[in-house]
Amino acid sequence: MNLDEVEPNDVLNQANFLPAGLHAKGILTHPGDKNDWWKFTLSQSSEVDVWWHITGGEIASYDYLCLRDGAGNEIAKDSSDDQGYFQVTVYLPAGTYYIQLYKDGPSGFAVGGRIR
Repeated sequence: MNLDEVEPNDVLNQANFLPAGLHAKGILTHPGDKNDWWKFTLSQSSEVDVWWHITGGEIASYDYLCLRDGAGNEIAKDSSDDQGYFQVTVYLPAGTYYIQLYKDGPSGFAVGGRIR
């Protein structure tokens, strides 16, 4: 099942909730919408895969996906490959986490994750 992003979600405190097992799609526009934020909650320690796929627009080396803790501190980050795929895999304790997508230029995207 896919969710559509709800604007505004351009800063951490506006993050859209991404339930476990669901994927989301959206659009980053330029210049006013370079960041989209998503959040998810773990009820127990788990290995988490978070991915982002740019589905339209140019791909740049400075585009990135960043996984952040509940205070907004960086946990893991992945910059774009030539195909517009990003992924981080980490083991996390229970808590709330944030996914930051940064794209300097307009694009469509899909974002999701898997909890094991």
